[in-house]
Amino acid sequence: MLAGYDGANATDYTVNSATLLTNGGAPAPANLLNSDNLTVTSAGSITINTGPSNAVRATFDNNNINNNGTLTTFGNNSEGVEVRNNNMVSNTGAITTSGNGAEGILGNINNVFSNIGSITTNGNSSEAIQINDDSTVNNSGTIVTGGSASKGIFGDNNNTISNSGTITTDGNNSEGIRIDDDNTINNFGTITTVGTDAEGILADNNNTVSNSGSILTTGSNSEGIQLDANNLVTNSGRVVSAQDKSFFFRQANNTLNLYAPAFIGGVIDLGNNATLNITTGPSHSVLWQFTPSEMIGNMPNSLSGSVPWFYDTNTGTFATYDPSGLSASIEALADISAMISGTMQRRLEVGQLRINGVVRGYADASKDESEPSKAFDKLGVWLQVMASHSQYQGGSTTLDRNITLAGIAAGFDLNIGASARVGIMGGYIDARSDAKSRFANAFQTEKAGWFAAGYGRKTFGAVFIDLGVSTGINTGNETDRFVNDNLAPLGNSFAKSGGGDSVWISPEIAIGAQFTTPSNWTFSPNAKLRYAVEWLDGATETGPATNGSGNAIIGERKITIGEALLEIAASRTLGAGSLNTLFTARAGVLRRMSLGDDSAEVTLLGITQDILSGYEDSFAFYAGMDASIAVSNAVSLDLSSSATIGKTITNIRGAAAVNVAF
Repeated sequence: MLAGYDGANATDYTVNSATLLTNGGAPAPANLLNSDNLTVTSAGSITINTGPSNAVRATFDNNNINNNGTLTTFGNNSEGVEVRNNNMVSNTGAITTSGNGAEGILGNINNVFSNIGSITTNGNSSEAIQINDDSTVNNSGTIVTGGSASKGIFGDNNNTISNSGTITTDGNNSEGIRIDDDNTINNFGTITTVGTDAEGILADNNNTVSNSGSILTTGSNSEGIQLDANNLVTNSGRVVSAQDKSFFFRQANNTLNLYAPAFIGGVIDLGNNATLNITTGPSHSVLWQFTPSEMIGNMPNSLSGSVPWFYDTNTGTFATYDPSGLSASIEALADISAMISGTMQRRLEVGQLRINGVVRGYADASKDESEPSKAFDKLGVWLQVMASHSQYQGGSTTLDRNITLAGIAAGFDLNIGASARVGIMGGYIDARSDAKSRFANAFQTEKAGWFAAGYGRKTFGAVFIDLGVSTGINTGNETDRFVNDNLAPLGNSFAKSGGGDSVWISPEIAIGAQFTTPSNWTFSPNAKLRYAVEWLDGATETGPATNGSGNAIIGERKITIGEALLEIAASRTLGAGSLNTLFTARAGVLRRMSLGDDSAEVTLLGITQDILSGYEDSFAFYAGMDASIAVSNAVSLDLSSSATIGKTITNIRGAAAVNVAF
């Protein structure tokens, strides 16, 4: 009954205040007949203190029910909403039942149920949503069941069920989704079961199941997905059974399609006469164990995809090696050599050489070389800290990658007359790179080492030529490669490699000119070419992957990179006295290319093949701002920053140096 009137129907009725029914066995406060409409607003609520009695009940068909408020029942067999056929039920509020046999929403056939809010059942045998046949259920909200034998969504035949929200069951024998035959299930969200004998998805025959979300079962005898016969399962998401099987096909003629970035934890049981198709792509590395005798022809039906795979026909073991780390090693070399190159360029720019009779950046036409500009142009020593962070976009085989550098450098500069400047420096750089897949940190590499560099500038009238070379050795290389091993606890495993040294060298040349304007700005267009090559030792992984079979052997590598830059810089000296400051703004374009074989020889499962790094050449724009502050006649502070943006690269870089002139 509504508002306490016996026999009242709910035709076009709105509940916008509290409605309380305390006597068990009474009709539902909202009792609908045919083609009625009921809305419970956010301020409305219906509470059943005892049962059996439903908060909302449609005695006949073709009703439309919208709950934006709160429906609460405490008695046994007291549903939040009960309907028959051809109804539409939408819940954006909260439905809670506490008794046994008290579903959140219960319907017969041909219904459409939508939950955007929350449905919670606490009693035994109390599903959050229960349907019979030919119905549609869309859950983008929250479903929680607490009692035993209380499924999140329970249906019979010919239903379509989609979950993009969360479904959690705490009791035993309480599956996330339980259906019979000829249904379609799409899980984009999260399904978690805690009790024993509580599968994430349990289905009988001729069903189509697709999972791109996450399914986790933690109790004993609780599979991630369990099916009978003639089902089609497609998984690109995560399916993990903490104590049992990830996939359990109890009968024959099922098909399992696995697409990257699929994540599997638990034994894979394909039953009999199964069809297995695997498609690789950008993702973490995997190590999946299948039983050949369970598949048609004792083999997967198809193995395909952009990332190379390894398959042992004798053991049924399938593996991939994520090439993102190979690409990151090329990008790290480019970033390291670029950061050192930027430091060399700044050292040559800070030196106030006469170019075509002009000293860079003077604020007045007199070109006075008296104090305090002395701090910029005499021989001296300097100490610098520097850092860089890059993000590289993934491609058809690689994940997005991050590379972070931090370093320290010290050097000595010397002007040779008014037309030449030279310098040397050395330092230490720590480099870290990583990539994340949807479900795991795919790899993390740390390497550190010492470097040395020499550089010089010679002027010829208005033109200058810069030469530089840097070289280094890395002795602290360590890589953790994540491997989704389905037989490891929760599917988590790491293959570790370390100790492999590398040596690199990077020569460069730049040519430019310097011009002044009546407004005392100095403009300097220039072009630079840089080449870098690195020789990396091979490495053998170790780790807890199944029987060591997931550990790879990576052969020696030689990687090369070339970079061309076109730049325009503008400088001006501002201020006076002890805070005379040379400002420089710069902008340009760069083209970075791999110049050699960027593949690596990888041995996995006793199979050796060349794996392409997936590195992609980049074209980018960059801009920077520098400031050299003459703190005194002998001391200056040098600050520099830059940002690079391109289709495949984003980089920010900064440095701070203290210069002491003699």
